[in-house]
Amino acid sequence: MKNKKPFISIVIPTRQRHETLKYTIKTILNQNFNNYQIIIGDNNSTKETKDVVKEFNSNKINYYRSNVDLSLADSYEFSVSKATGEYIMVMADNDGIIEGGLEFIVDILNINNNPLVINFIKNNYNWPCLKDGENNILFLHKNNPSIERIDGFDLIQKILDNNGMFYKLPMIYNSIVHHSLIKKMKKKTGKIFNSVTPDTYSGFCIAMLSKNFLKLNYPITIAGNSSKSLGVNYLNTNNGIIKKENESRKESEIQLHSLCPLVSSHTTHLIDSFLRATETLEVNKFLFDRKKVLLDIINDLYAFNESELDTNINTILNSCNDDIKLQTFIKNYININKPKIKQSYKKNTIPLGFIQNRLKLDGKTFNLSTIYDVSKFMTNFYNYSINFINYPNLSKDYSNIEQNSTIAIWGNGEYGKHFLKIIKEQRKDLKILCIIDSFKENNNSFPKVLTPNKLPQNIDYIIMASSYIKDISQLIKKYSLDKTSIILTYYKEEN
Repeated sequence: MKNKKPFISIVIPTRQRHETLKYTIKTILNQNFNNYQIIIGDNNSTKETKDVVKEFNSNKINYYRSNVDLSLADSYEFSVSKATGEYIMVMADNDGIIEGGLEFIVDILNINNNPLVINFIKNNYNWPCLKDGENNILFLHKNNPSIERIDGFDLIQKILDNNGMFYKLPMIYNSIVHHSLIKKMKKKTGKIFNSVTPDTYSGFCIAMLSKNFLKLNYPITIAGNSSKSLGVNYLNTNNGIIKKENESRKESEIQLHSLCPLVSSHTTHLIDSFLRATETLEVNKFLFDRKKVLLDIINDLYAFNESELDTNINTILNSCNDDIKLQTFIKNYININKPKIKQSYKKNTIPLGFIQNRLKLDGKTFNLSTIYDVSKFMTNFYNYSINFINYPNLSKDYSNIEQNSTIAIWGNGEYGKHFLKIIKEQRKDLKILCIIDSFKENNNSFPKVLTPNKLPQNIDYIIMASSYIKDISQLIKKYSLDKTSIILTYYKEEN
């Protein structure tokens, strides 16, 4: 019998991290949702990685090994290309899924009619093996679960204006993505990932391909930081882990974009991802300021000695040989604002306790030492029930409703009448089929007033425009209306 296609493929690219990989796998196998596969993409590790996989003896795990060292981008390509699920998500080999989180994200997919992508926030855990004073520390988001709809093109422009917002991209690393988007990423070039920084590249591509996407403001997974993490080591001295990545990258077909100087700067990799994504998808609608990009690269440049700093400066200047005016401007800027040598890379330490909407805890206090321990511990802080989810709020932006859709407005009071007026004035392309009222029915009115059990099947959107949102949410679930229509909310803003 042919194997049934899994609903979710959880992809784990890994290289020589069997110590943490073991516990990452445990967090997945401990979930209460079963229609998934685990793809282990082993990047030419020694036998310990395969031994760890064998220990589980699970038919959920599909193990593939490369026989040569792969760059990060090629490792992602190798691993994700093996996935066969309807949805795909990527995890690092020191990450984890919070206990109960997998079933919850599937519920969110279901109540939103299986959208192309749902982006979610992550908690964080610093493994005990980290060498700095922030080891065995966990960070938990503490906020009420809600869903919002994000305009992908608007988000990208904001990131170009403020590159510190890059983490908001719907990356394959912090989202669950329908396989059709992965196919579209691959269609033009034959590769899924066309940038040296594959996770960020995927975020730009997915934001553009989906046009708008759902964001769940609630944590599902835990981003782990361990002593072998590329991100942890990237801005430290040139150790063996980074040397290995650099050597593998030289052999790869995927190199930095010609407009991006090869220096130690987050901006370089962010802009490389953006430029590669726009070229791959042939999108040309963003305001891209090359001068600003070079200034951002200079300002977040990391060099640990004078020789390294001079080399980086020359690399930046050489990258704009094609534009003498720009090169002169950058040279003059550097002469006045020469970057400083960094003695070491140190993060600002934050005291334990609440920091705005996050809680920082010491894992030693709770006898935690692995991502698996943390996964079980964190579930105590979250209610993974769809009854607590707030549907996306339209607020003042009505563009989230697709053109020429059919809608029903739930609410015949002040909110409903106000929203009906707005739609008639601002979205004449929409067809209003009915007003939903839980208590009465009037087939002679226009739009018709119907009770929820009498609704037609061809409603694209149900807009909850009422102060009785919780009661309506229960009726929506009772009649399974979230299986047939996209649910949105509307609150009339007071002056």
